[in-house]
Amino acid sequence: MKVMLDPARARTSAERSSSRRRRRRWAAAVVIVAVLVWVPRVPGHHQASVLGDLAASDLVAAVTRAVPVVRDRPAQPCARLESEFETNTNLLRNYEIGWYASIWSDYHALNALYFTSLRPGGQACRTDVEDNVAAIDASYWDTSYGKAPAAFDQGPAAIHFHPDPPRVDDSLWMALAVDQDYLTTGHRADLARAAAVFRMAIANWDPRHGGIYWKSHTDGGTDHEKAVVSNAPAVVLGSALYAETGQSSYLTWSARILDWVEHNLRDRGTGLYDDHIGDDTGPATIDADKLTYNQGIVVGAMAALATVDPARHPLVDAVDLARRSMAYFRVHHTYGIPPYDAIWAQNLLWTAGLYRNAAFTGAARSSLDLARRADPVGSSDLLDEGAEMALEALSRLPATGYPELSPVRAPGPAVRGSTEPSAPGSP
Repeated sequence: MKVMLDPARARTSAERSSSRRRRRRWAAAVVIVAVLVWVPRVPGHHQASVLGDLAASDLVAAVTRAVPVVRDRPAQPCARLESEFETNTNLLRNYEIGWYASIWSDYHALNALYFTSLRPGGQACRTDVEDNVAAIDASYWDTSYGKAPAAFDQGPAAIHFHPDPPRVDDSLWMALAVDQDYLTTGHRADLARAAAVFRMAIANWDPRHGGIYWKSHTDGGTDHEKAVVSNAPAVVLGSALYAETGQSSYLTWSARILDWVEHNLRDRGTGLYDDHIGDDTGPATIDADKLTYNQGIVVGAMAALATVDPARHPLVDAVDLARRSMAYFRVHHTYGIPPYDAIWAQNLLWTAGLYRNAAFTGAARSSLDLARRADPVGSSDLLDEGAEMALEALSRLPATGYPELSPVRAPGPAVRGSTEPSAPGSP
């Protein structure tokens, strides 16, 4: 006799069995994750630990967002930035809940913390800067790109995918933040890291046409763009390293790079600097965008060389470019991209601190005010939040603090044990 099963009971039994299997799989996954996170030397431990910290930090952010009474938004800018974006490892997220930040976003956050620390009453932020620099350096510095020199990765190296390789400009921005930390703390590890980034940058110097590639070429890269932002920051960094170590090759390279920028990216009509050039094959192609951060970092490059070698590089060159830029920005409504404007403002105010001319300083502050008014505001990501906080800190910084915005100081005694840069085609 054929037994007829109740379809509803059969379905319930199957669902229970499926539910038990899912619970067992979840339990096994939890055990595996726990082992990876908590047991050192197990393959995958470091990656799982980083992700575990990120997940825990996101959970706290989600709870505080869901339960407003729990949320305590600090009034102090540095604490507020960290409460919204920092994980348990002193690393930063792109959003209040989300993935780890890129080096570009991290750089602006570090600047925001540092600029705020220069304001009266902002000294507590200095510890935040030091903690975040150390965490980013430990987690983003990647030595695993084959023949290519080590560089700052786009995300924590333990969990980043190599098809998205480091960019030269991102490593240079981060190196400027690290070197600024060296000036504040005297940590020799910061100086060594900044020097390593400079060696990586000049290893990407085009031996045929000159200029530093935007993306690394030392491991087979094929992007031939050479940008203001992969060259001018290297001038600032090299000048800083020369001032800190006394090693002349840093100065020689910095002057050579700025000379290339002048001859290949300067628009003869406006006197400003184009964004990038591609000159690998055929006629050179130029992106003629005149962006605030491009002009700003070239102003900074000129001011850097004027600090360490004023006889060959007069400060008036930086002042003249700054004035041309301010006139251009007012007419063309160029302000309004906070990360770009923050770099412009830092280098402009730093130059004003060197020039010490009341009219020029007033014009610089007016330029900063125009940039802030053009700022769209209301961002929820670390990049714009950090840049907006940096702009605010700069607007409140007294002129006496402007020299502290510079990563380049007057040359001092050489630091023993420093490594001079070298690369194919070195001067």
